[in-house]
Amino acid sequence: MIAASHRRLAGLWSAAFTLIGLSCWPVCAADPPAGPMIRPPFDAVRAASLRAEWAQALKQPGELSNSLGIKLVLIPGGRFDAGVKGSTHAVTLSKPYYLGVTEVTMGQYRKFNPEHQVAEAGPEFQADDFPAAMVSWEDARAFCQWLSDQPAEKAAGRQYALPTEAQWEWAARAGTDTPQYFAGGEPELKKFAWYNVTYTPNPKHESEGRGRHPVGKLQANAWGLFDLYGNVWEWTAERHVDEATGESRDPAIRGGGWRSGGSHCNSESRDPAAIHLRQDHVGFRVVCRVP
Repeated sequence: MIAASHRRLAGLWSAAFTLIGLSCWPVCAADPPAGPMIRPPFDAVRAASLRAEWAQALKQPGELSNSLGIKLVLIPGGRFDAGVKGSTHAVTLSKPYYLGVTEVTMGQYRKFNPEHQVAEAGPEFQADDFPAAMVSWEDARAFCQWLSDQPAEKAAGRQYALPTEAQWEWAARAGTDTPQYFAGGEPELKKFAWYNVTYTPNPKHESEGRGRHPVGKLQANAWGLFDLYGNVWEWTAERHVDEATGESRDPAIRGGGWRSGGSHCNSESRDPAAIHLRQDHVGFRVVCRVP
């Protein structure tokens, strides 16, 4: 399932994004953007100035560390064309948000579920600084609700959720309008992503250096975000359920994982996944509403 090409899923792309307003947060009337709305392309210098301009306009910090030690950065609003070339659509994000600098780690997730382990992985892959894996969409949402309910987070007015697909992709693109947020294609990918660089058969379980890696060790994108490509696929928020027709549509995972080839490690790659799915190459990062 994970190995299915994201290009074969292009027909599902637009339908998935019709649910872009869905999140764990209350729906409010749209307010005027607090900062400049800009379209890609723009470079890392402009990305840094945008973050500063939005932070100043909002009177909020450009980055923060919460009570669990999760570091988050302010992602400005903007406009971009989402999806794969030949099947794109315009997206506007008028509200900024904070996004986790890295995926939620094993140590952070164990504050919520102290017994959590990645089944049958070698002991080195259970370390606190590795990304949490074997976490379903339902597990990830439960973690976000638990974190939102922590006294320090409530006092700060911070609410957590999974990012929508639009929030994830805007953050991953980081001012670029190309499939990857760096130049040079796959020869440069190993500087930014943990993936199956040798294209050899994956082990049944993580062992002997084949598996997840500690977060935040490779190069970041222009927003200062690590591991958006590779390491673990990341859950997004949208799940469509229509009681009138009986239709349901699975949420998507984004960005590729350590088992993936390079073609899956980009800003466009997506796979639908069952909400109960738990695998050693699927995890998540959190988004936080600006108070």
